[in-house]
Amino acid sequence: MAASITQLEHRLERANRLASKKAMQALRLFRARPDQAKVWHSNAKERQVGGGNRSSKSTVCAIEFASVAQQIPVRDVDENLLPMKCQGRRQPLVMWSIGLGESHISNTIFPKLFLPGAFKIIRDLKTNKWRTWRGYDDPEDKDREADSRPAPPLIPADNIARWGWNKKTVNLPDRVELTSGTTIVFFTSKGDVQQGTDCDWIWIDEDIERAEHYMEYIARLVDRKGFLTWSSWPKIANPALLKLHERAKDQELEVAKGERKTADAEYFNFRFSSNNFLDPEEKRKTLEAWGSEGEEVLRARDRGEFVTESVLMYPNFSPEIHGIDFHKDADDMTPLARSIHFAGRKIPADWTRYMTLDPGHNTTAILFFAVPPPSEFESDFVVLYDELYLKQHDAKGTAKQIAVKSRGYTIERAIVDRRMARQTATGIGRTFKMIYDAALKDERIVFNTNGSQLMLGSDNVDAGILAVRDWLAVRDDGTCKLQVMLDRVPNWVSEIKAYRKHILKDSVEDRPASGQKDHAMDAMRYGALGDFTYVPPPQQVPEGTSPIVDQFHRIMRPAKKEAADQSWNMGPVQSLV
Repeated sequence: MAASITQLEHRLERANRLASKKAMQALRLFRARPDQAKVWHSNAKERQVGGGNRSSKSTVCAIEFASVAQQIPVRDVDENLLPMKCQGRRQPLVMWSIGLGESHISNTIFPKLFLPGAFKIIRDLKTNKWRTWRGYDDPEDKDREADSRPAPPLIPADNIARWGWNKKTVNLPDRVELTSGTTIVFFTSKGDVQQGTDCDWIWIDEDIERAEHYMEYIARLVDRKGFLTWSSWPKIANPALLKLHERAKDQELEVAKGERKTADAEYFNFRFSSNNFLDPEEKRKTLEAWGSEGEEVLRARDRGEFVTESVLMYPNFSPEIHGIDFHKDADDMTPLARSIHFAGRKIPADWTRYMTLDPGHNTTAILFFAVPPPSEFESDFVVLYDELYLKQHDAKGTAKQIAVKSRGYTIERAIVDRRMARQTATGIGRTFKMIYDAALKDERIVFNTNGSQLMLGSDNVDAGILAVRDWLAVRDDGTCKLQVMLDRVPNWVSEIKAYRKHILKDSVEDRPASGQKDHAMDAMRYGALGDFTYVPPPQQVPEGTSPIVDQFHRIMRPAKKEAADQSWNMGPVQSLV
């Protein structure tokens, strides 16, 4: 009997030790603030957690990463359990942690995951239990900061089955296998992406060396329906990070408009000035120092904003300034908007129309412009009113789309990319201009200036950029030469908002960056250098010509051009005697 009691006491003692150890796990002590909890509630496949310096962005991502790896949920400040991803998967998880280089992994990622101190803890005066230290916003905790101590490791040694090291002496792991079977693999962004391996979770911290690897990271998540989180200060020199940010903001707007149910990419922002775990006086000094360097520095380092003005090619583009607003009452519209509004929100028949074409193997961009009569308005304008953004279209397919867009009116002149137009198509022996001209002729597309032929645009990129900037500039009367029907040209809008300069490591060059989506921007340059002036158009063909009548004309067109009589009768006729 005594032995049984002793065994029971040992079991209870062991259970108490396990319970105490469990209660002291960092993930069970952490409490997410409301702004941090939003990260856990997001179901987006891609998430960018941005913010200023020392804003807790990396810490939040490390905590969620450790939570998923060990399948230990965390709570918010109201003690609610936060959602945890990758639950119920039949096989152990495969997770990647990616740092810029080896030093970033050993000096930043390893300490956050495996060493004490991701956050501070303190004993609660009422319960005598350890909890998260609440920082300088809590008067009681502020006065007791000396009683706080570093939280235990997010991933404790008890949950680790084995290590694989690159350099153990400097805490540089290759991989770690947890007791659950989950494997965490560590990569630097400077090497090649591991091929043929699928994973459940990727956490990128700060920068990556090769932006083109980002899409390969995304591909590794497909089979396991995984997630990617990127915690970073706003590095405008990294096009992959900037594109993720823009995609997340665009999708946020689409969700708000009801154009999509949920976002596949989301952005979360934390501020340096909102971090209540930093000394208020030290924060004040730091903010003052950043502010002395200018508003852009303060915006980036405190608020974590992408200060893109210095790298955008056309930073002065603004939908509010350059967009034509039809949502106001007619009396409150600008004269230009009112004129288009009363024409059925179409370009009036007496305006001159132009077209620019940037052909490509994968994407062909076509922009349609209109110039109103100079006597109609006090200032001169060019209206961008429509676009074609065609994928995998040859010359014939492109011509057919142009025919549909231009049915019912004539175009004064069409301008094409000079360099592309002069290239000879492989195996055909004709230039691309010759091929497009023939396709336009087959579709009976005739331009007033040059028949069915395209005119070669200027290939002076620098001059074209300056000309576009001139179109965008606000004039003394408060107007801009370029006015845009925004809802008709979504691809153009997307491109101009993201069109970047060439970024070097320590400087920015005033020329377009390579590898970006710029088809509509190229077509825009041809137009800005195209001398778009008002030319009274010929008598317009009524808009909305029936496709059936068009097809009848094709069928009944005489086979021989030299036919003397090219007329025909329709319907019953009566012979004249």
